[in-house]
Amino acid sequence: MHEFFTSAEGVILIRLIIAHLLTDFIFQPKKWVDDKLVNKGKSKYLYFHTGICFLTSWIAIGSFSFAGFGLSLLIAFSHLLIDLWKIRQLNQTLLLFIIDQVSHLIVLLFVWLTLINSWGNFWNFIVHSFTDLKIQLIITAYILVIWPMGIIISMATKYWRDKLGEDPTSLENAGKWIGIFERILILTFVLTQQLGSIGFLIAAKSILRFSDKDPDPNKARKQTEYVLIGTLISFSLCILVGLGVNILIAK
Repeated sequence: MHEFFTSAEGVILIRLIIAHLLTDFIFQPKKWVDDKLVNKGKSKYLYFHTGICFLTSWIAIGSFSFAGFGLSLLIAFSHLLIDLWKIRQLNQTLLLFIIDQVSHLIVLLFVWLTLINSWGNFWNFIVHSFTDLKIQLIITAYILVIWPMGIIISMATKYWRDKLGEDPTSLENAGKWIGIFERILILTFVLTQQLGSIGFLIAAKSILRFSDKDPDPNKARKQTEYVLIGTLISFSLCILVGLGVNILIAK
């Protein structure tokens, strides 16, 4: 892996992230958040929050020079603008929260690269990532297990799913998301050569399944067999993909 920063430079980025986490999640009481949602840009707590952001960022940068002051001010001002945009949205959804946090992190990355004067090395790293076979193999593997493999498993188990019928008590799309995270975990365990961890995943799924028995023993057995078929297909395909990637990377 191409490295574009030293350990000392990496520590600065970590400090900036810690400062952000403290500002957004530790030094911001729920009272402030609620007031911002109600009063929007007129909330005094919005500006208290911005002030704290400036102070924590300045301390994290560790430079009391004009440049350090200016970059801290940039972080605080951008934080204010992002928060203003966020609190003006009608629905405070998970997607909105993710966009908000990613936006803050992009600003921190910009400030950090400016501090360590490493824009050239950063772009070289990006180019290298798009041309490195190992990275491309890993990205391809994750895309494969998240989307196409879900369709393959769904088609392979359709016959038995139709036999069972829809379960009105089941959460909408819960099975789909469980499958996605399950496949991500399995692939990660295989790529990191932690095959023993797959056993714990199987055990956890078995315990949860055991506690979810249907009153009808015949239907319960069919449901168990259906889940087992889907699980074995999912595990087998993910393990094969992971092993294939490891073999190609080792060459």
